[in-house]
Amino acid sequence: MSRYKERAVSVSIIAGGVLCAYFVSGMSGLIHEVTWTRLLRLVMGNTTFSITTVVCVFMGGLALGSFVGGRMIDRRKDPLKIFAILEGSVGVYCFLLPGLIDALEPFYRFLYQNTHTSFYVFSLIRFLFCGVLLLIPATFMGATLPILSKFLARSPDEVGVKVGTLYAINTLGAVLGAGATGFLLIPNLGVSRTIYLGCFLNLAVGITGYLLHRKTLGWSQDAVGSRDRLRREGRPHPKVERTDCRGDDRRGVSAYGQRVLTALLVGYGFSGFAALVYEIAWTRVLAVVIGSSVYAFSMILTAFIFGLALGSMVCARFVERVRRPMQVLAGIQIAIGLSALLVVPIFAKLPFFVTGLIFRLMESFWLLQLVEFIVVVLIMLVPTVLMGASFPLVNKLYAQGSKAIGRSVGTIYAFNTLG
Repeated sequence: MSRYKERAVSVSIIAGGVLCAYFVSGMSGLIHEVTWTRLLRLVMGNTTFSITTVVCVFMGGLALGSFVGGRMIDRRKDPLKIFAILEGSVGVYCFLLPGLIDALEPFYRFLYQNTHTSFYVFSLIRFLFCGVLLLIPATFMGATLPILSKFLARSPDEVGVKVGTLYAINTLGAVLGAGATGFLLIPNLGVSRTIYLGCFLNLAVGITGYLLHRKTLGWSQDAVGSRDRLRREGRPHPKVERTDCRGDDRRGVSAYGQRVLTALLVGYGFSGFAALVYEIAWTRVLAVVIGSSVYAFSMILTAFIFGLALGSMVCARFVERVRRPMQVLAGIQIAIGLSALLVVPIFAKLPFFVTGLIFRLMESFWLLQLVEFIVVVLIMLVPTVLMGASFPLVNKLYAQGSKAIGRSVGTIYAFNTLG
C-alpha cells in the first residue's frame, strides 16, 4: 500500500508541476503579446494598426492552435512531451522574431518606392506579412490548452473542473505577465531584454514539461515490468481498460443532441465576439479618462484578464455540483449583458471622479496608478467574472459522453477565440 501511496503523491506533485508550468506559460504569452505591439510600431508606424495586427493574429493563432492541437493530441499518448516541444519552439522562434521582422524592411522599402500602392493597401500588405510571422508562435500557444486538458482530464466527468482550473491558472499567469510587462519589464529592461526574458520562460517551461514527461514514462515502464513479472510467476494481474485515443468524437450518454451542442458552440463563438467588443469599447472610454499610455493599456488589459481568471477559477470549483448547467449558462450570459449595461452610467461620472483623484494623488505617481487600477477592476469585475465562469460550464456541457477530450476542449476554445 505504501507504494500506491507514493504513486498517488507523485501524481499530485506532477499535476501541481503542470499547473505551475502553465502559469508561467501564460505569463510569457502576455509578455510576447505586449512586446509584439511595441515591435510592430516600428514597422507599421501607427499604434492602432500595430495593436490591431497583434490582437487579430494572436486570437487567430490561439483558435487555430486549439482546433488542430485538440484533434492531434487524441491520437497520441505523450501530451506532456508535445507540450514541452511546443513551449520550447515558442521560445526559440520568439528569440528570432525581431530579426525576422527587421528582415522584411527592405521589401517594404522597395514596395513603397517602386509602386503606387495606396496607404491602406500598403498597410494591408504589412499586416499580412507581419501576421504570418506572428501566427506561428500564437498557434503553438493555442494548442497547449487541449493538450494539457487531455493529460489532466482522464474522463469526460472531469473536464469541467480540470479544464476550468487549467484555463484559470494560465489566465492568472497572463494577468501577471500583462501587468509586469507594462509597468516593470519594458521600463526597466527595454523591449529586447523583455523579449529574451519571455523566451527564457518558454524554454524553462519546455524543459519542465519534458522532465515531467520522463517521470510519467517511468511509471509506464514500471507498470509493464510489473505485469511481465506477474505473468512469469503465473499470478493474475489486473487488466487495464484501454481508452479510445482515436480522433473521432464518438459520444456516449449525453443529455443534449448534436444540434443543441452545435448551437452551443456557435453561441459561445458569439459570446467571444461580444467579450472583445466590450474590451475594446471599455478601453476606448477609459483611455479618454486615464490616458492612453502604455501604463493605461496594461492596466485595462490586466483588469480584464483578471476577471476572466477569477470567474473561471471560482466556477471550476463548483461546476460538478451544477444540476442544470445549460440553464445556468443561459442565466450567466443574460447577466453579462445586463451588467455591461449597468456599467454605462458609471462612465458618464468617471471623468469627474478621476479628476478628483488626480488632484488628491498628484504627488505620488504609483499610488495614483494603483487607485486607478482598482477603479478599472471594479468597473469590469462583474461582467468579466461572469465571462470567465462560462468556460467551465461550456466544457462540461460539450464534453458530456465524449471520448475525445482534447478535440472537445480544442473545439470549444477555438470557437470562442475565433469569435
